[in-house]
Amino acid sequence: MTISIVHRQKKLPHAKSDMWDSYGKDDNSKTRRQKENTVVEIDANDLKVWGAFSAFSLLVYFLRSSGDFSAVLTFASMSRLLGFGILNLKIWTTKETTGISAKTLQLYCLVFLVHNYTIIFDDTYVPYDESATFLYNIIGVMSLVFAASALYACNGPFKKTYQEDLDKFGEWKVPPGFGALYIVAPCVILALLFHAELSNVHLIDILYAFALYVECVALLPQLYMFQKQAKGGVEMLTAHFVFAMGLGRILELMFWSRGYVLFASESGSLAAGYLVIFSQVTQILLMLDFFWYYCMAMKNDMPLILPSSHCELDAV
Repeated sequence: MTISIVHRQKKLPHAKSDMWDSYGKDDNSKTRRQKENTVVEIDANDLKVWGAFSAFSLLVYFLRSSGDFSAVLTFASMSRLLGFGILNLKIWTTKETTGISAKTLQLYCLVFLVHNYTIIFDDTYVPYDESATFLYNIIGVMSLVFAASALYACNGPFKKTYQEDLDKFGEWKVPPGFGALYIVAPCVILALLFHAELSNVHLIDILYAFALYVECVALLPQLYMFQKQAKGGVEMLTAHFVFAMGLGRILELMFWSRGYVLFASESGSLAAGYLVIFSQVTQILLMLDFFWYYCMAMKNDMPLILPSSHCELDAV
């Protein structure tokens, strides 16, 4: 669907010149055509992916859910897993990591690693709904594997296609590639100061809050990279990934809009709960323009074109 349009706009002019520059090199032309056809085939299944996700979510709800509101967290985790599944499909099928922020992947790897530790070794923060039995933990592990796979691709076999020159979020007085520290460090401080007191192990409470805070801003490097790209063009599979992350954030906000009271301290203070709500709302607000252009691209069967770099997000 839409990626095929973007792909043609970018590739066909070069294909014509290559035909004259490398006349007689059939292998190169064949490889190029196979790659174009692969992208077109992926695009044809865009809506099918979301349809399958919706059907599977309903199936889980009706067959496994006990009706508890915490099931929303399970569906949020499913949305994130879908996003990373789409991202890996894009990377390993096209053998390219263009338009993907390694910093966002670093942050998600950290989030899933810490989050899995808190739910595997302590069930305090596992959703109460029956749909979370085993499924929630499995989704968490699979999300970590998918995020690590995508990060490996950026730094390993497809490093030549990784746009390091555009992935510059937070690179100020830190070694190249370590810009995510400007997100991690404040979240560590916030988690130490504002966390729930639900687990018998104090460290679990802190780690869960840390993962929650980091995840709320993990997409910032990716959004920043979008604004850095020439003419704001975004490949649709990458856009699907970001949209799935955003959808997961909306679902989590739905839960925490009622569950923020769980972060109440022994003294009755709800400061930590309010901070959770604030961080969730902040990310959604930052993504509003992306949501709009994504929906318009899907509705009108057009490429996803974000506003030009004149309105870039400011890096740290």
